[in-house]
Amino acid sequence: EASESVAQLSKELVVKERELAVASAKADEVLREVTVKATEAEKVKAAVQKVKDKAQALVDDIAADKAVAEGKLETARPALEEAETALQTIKASDIATVRKL
Repeated sequence: EASESVAQLSKELVVKERELAVASAKADEVLREVTVKATEAEKVKAAVQKVKDKAQALVDDIAADKAVAEGKLETARPALEEAETALQTIKASDIATVRKL
C-alpha cells in the first residue's frame, strides 16, 4: 500500500510540476509585458518632462518680461497722470485759438 501511495504521490507531483511550469511561463510572460510597458511609460514620462520644462521656461520668461513691463509702466505713470491733469485744464477756447494758428 505504501508503494501505491508513493506512486500516486509521484503522479500528483508530475501534474503539479507541469502546472507549476505553465504558471511560471505565464508569470514570465506577464513580467516581460510589464517590463515593456514600464519602459514605454518611462519614455513617455521623459517626453512629458521635456515639454513641461519648456513650458516652465516660457512661463519664467513671460514673468520676467511682465516684471520689466510693469516697472516701465510704473516709471511712466507719473507722466501719464500729469498729462491727464494738463488735458483737464484745456478749454474749448484754447482749442479754437490753436485752430486759428
